[in-house]
Amino acid sequence: MQEVAMLKPQNIFSKKLCISCVTQQNLSHFHLDKFWQVLTVNYDRTNKEFISSMEAYKYPFVGVQFHPEKVAYEWSMKLNILHSPLAVRVNRLFYDWLIYQSRFSRSRFNNTDIESRLLIYNFSPYYNGRKGGYPEQVYEFKW
Repeated sequence: MQEVAMLKPQNIFSKKLCISCVTQQNLSHFHLDKFWQVLTVNYDRTNKEFISSMEAYKYPFVGVQFHPEKVAYEWSMKLNILHSPLAVRVNRLFYDWLIYQSRFSRSRFNNTDIESRLLIYNFSPYYNGRKGGYPEQVYEFKW
């Protein structure tokens, strides 16, 4: 794949600080390495290694500990997120793959009334970046 051949040794994913991230050590410690296959690892800004993506061996489950959308959509100057064309392209490939995998799920709403009430279009985001907040755009759900 051309995209893989273009990769350079750089962190193209967005995860700045890992407080309680899953690592290969604690995955093994809890015997979850028999269930999960590690796909990628990355390093936070303190050089702490963490699992950035993994998938189940036998089930259509995927786990991620980064935000592939941030590279294209979060522009806070404080966060120093890489926005190179390569980083955007690779992250786009990843979240396209993630969405593709989610289409295999058989989970559905019980009826369209419930689904309609819970659609994201019913909620308004607010801009949090003006106050120096992160993330820049936030949805607040009040039930």
